[in-house]
Amino acid sequence: MAQVLNLDDLAAKTEKVLSLKGVKYVMRSMSVQDFIDFSKEAQERELDKAKVEGDSIKEGKEPTEADVSVIAESFIGMIQHSFPDMPEEVVRTLSMDQLGAVVAFARGDEMDDITESGAAGDAGKKPVATKKTKSRT
Repeated sequence: MAQVLNLDDLAAKTEKVLSLKGVKYVMRSMSVQDFIDFSKEAQERELDKAKVEGDSIKEGKEPTEADVSVIAESFIGMIQHSFPDMPEEVVRTLSMDQLGAVVAFARGDEMDDITESGAAGDAGKKPVATKKTKSRT
């Protein structure tokens, strides 16, 4: 019997949605080309950041305002790439905590403490914040 890998089903199961002020933004799936382009952009941003920051972060010093601006701009670019329907003005109104959370969500980091399940049995229920605890063995 032949095995079938249904990539259409895989795409449907991995949809991520960001909700902000009652508006839902669907995260764009990253293609292989997107990954290549994003990696190149990240390398260019790192070079630009190195020019701006000099050695402040490398030496363990506090980042300068210029450092933080470059980092924030790169986060904004990542968010706009991942959530193309989210206007730039909306992204720029995020708090720093929200900005970090959106970037982590887009990267696929564990977000159990602030995400909700999209399971059919949970329809109509309010999201419940949960924290993962590590078991000690």
